Amino acid sequence: MGMAYLALAGRIILLGVERLIVKGLGNDGDNVDGVFVFFGLGALFLLPFAIDESPGDYTFILFALSSGLLYSLANIFYFKSLNIGEISLVTPIGNLNIFFLFILSVIFLHERFTSFKLLGIILIFYGTSTLKREGNFLKSLRAIINDRSCLYMLVYSFLVASGRIIDKSAGNRVSPMLYSFSVYVFVALIMFIYLMLNGRLKDIPLLIRNKPLYSIASGFTNAFTYLFLLIAIRTIEVSVAEPLSMLSTIVSVALGAFILKENVESRMMGVILTIAGGWLILL
Repeated sequence: MGMAYLALAGRIILLGVERLIVKGLGNDGDNVDGVFVFFGLGALFLLPFAIDESPGDYTFILFALSSGLLYSLANIFYFKSLNIGEISLVTPIGNLNIFFLFILSVIFLHERFTSFKLLGIILIFYGTSTLKREGNFLKSLRAIINDRSCLYMLVYSFLVASGRIIDKSAGNRVSPMLYSFSVYVFVALIMFIYLMLNGRLKDIPLLIRNKPLYSIASGFTNAFTYLFLLIAIRTIEVSVAEPLSMLSTIVSVALGAFILKENVESRMMGVILTIAGGWLILL
C-alpha cells in the first residue's frame, strides 16, 4: 500500500510539473514537432516496460490507433493552450475532461446519472466561471470561452475524454502497458507523417537541439505519469487514484505562481471547486 501511494504522489508531482515543461517546449507555431517529441521520447521511456508484453488479441491496435488520432489532435491544442495562456488559468479548465468523460459515458456506456454527479457538474462549471470574474456567472463563462487559451484547453479536454471512451472500449484485449505504449507510438507516428508531408522533419532535431532539457523532461514526465498510475492502481482503486491525480492542478498553479509569477490568489477557489466537482462526478 505504501508503494502505491508513493507512486501516486510521484504521478501528482510529475503531472503538475508537466504543464510548465510543455509550456517551455512549445512555440508560436502549430507545435506538431513538440507533440512528436512529447510522445516519441515518452514511447522510448516506456519501451523497456512494454517490450516483454505479448497481446492475445491484436484487435487492440484499431482502438490504439483511434485513440492515437484523437490524442494527436488533442495535444496540439494542449500545447497551444499552455503556450499562450497562464498555467493558473488554463490548467483547472483541463479538469473539464472529467465532465466530458461522464457525459460521453452516459451516452455511449450507459452510466448512471446521480444527484452527486449533478452536484459535481455544477461545482465544476461554477468553479470554472470564477477563473475569470466578469460580474456574473454567464458573463464569466463567456469570457472563458472567448479566451483562446481557455478555448484550446476546452477542446483538448473534450478530445481526451473521447479518447478515454475508446480506451475503455478496448477492455482487456491487451495489458495497459502495451496498450499505452502503442498509443504513444501511434501519436508520434502521426505527428512524424504530418511533418514529413509538410517538409518539416528538420523541425524535430532543431527542437531537441535548441531545447534538450525540455525535450527529455517532457518525454520522461509523459511516460512516468502513466507508469506511476499503473503501479498505484495495483493496490488503490481507479476511482480513488484518478480524483487524487487532479491534485496535480494545485501543483501546477503553485508553480505558476512561484516560477512564472502569475497572480493566482483570485483563482484558487476555482481550482478547489473544479477538483471537488471532479471528485463528485467520479463517485
